[in-house]
Amino acid sequence: QARLLARNFDRVYLALDNDTAGHQGAEILTALLRRHGIPAIMWDYTGLTDDEGRPAKDPGDCPSDDALVDAWDRTRRFGL
Repeated sequence: QARLLARNFDRVYLALDNDTAGHQGAEILTALLRRHGIPAIMWDYTGLTDDEGRPAKDPGDCPSDDALVDAWDRTRRFGL
């Protein structure tokens, strides 16, 4: 899958879960993509919470579209 991503994109934004497994997966995928010369940027979860105020585990947990747009803008700036 990393090879397919590298073949079709010049950078990849990762929105894996905001937990230990997601972070480990992001590290592995980032290393694989770098071998193909493709930067991988991890989704910025800063300030994202679910509807009960807990830190968001993934973008789908966040009930606020405005907060998601802000997070996407922060994440995109990392990739510039």
